Amino acid sequence: MDEIEIPYKKASPIKAIFLFFFMPQEFAKMSVDHDISYLISKDRDARNRYKEGSFDEEREVRNTRVELQAKNIKKSFYSSMLLVASSALLALVIGAMIGHVLDDEKNFVITTLQIIGAALLLWGAIW
Repeated sequence: MDEIEIPYKKASPIKAIFLFFFMPQEFAKMSVDHDISYLISKDRDARNRYKEGSFDEEREVRNTRVELQAKNIKKSFYSSMLLVASSALLALVIGAMIGHVLDDEKNFVITTLQIIGAALLLWGAIW
């Protein structure tokens, strides 16, 4: 394995997720390195251009694009989390009110767990 191919061949999904949420600039750098490494490993012409140093400008363009895409993905992630949390809270309040009206408050814990499970499934489906 060439040194050029290391970011592509040794990619770690767990590390990428961690960097995505907690260190976005490092995530962008790692993502760009991975993309360029993949391109170089698959295309001989790209490998020659890399050795000549012509990827430096492209690296900056890719880095900016990755940072923007990561920002949009994070925004959609947190928006969906807020939507699901608010709908789960609304369901919990409505369920508690109905349970109080029907005098069936002993099932509150079970209902709460069911709502949390449904909210997690909904979040997975939305996002």
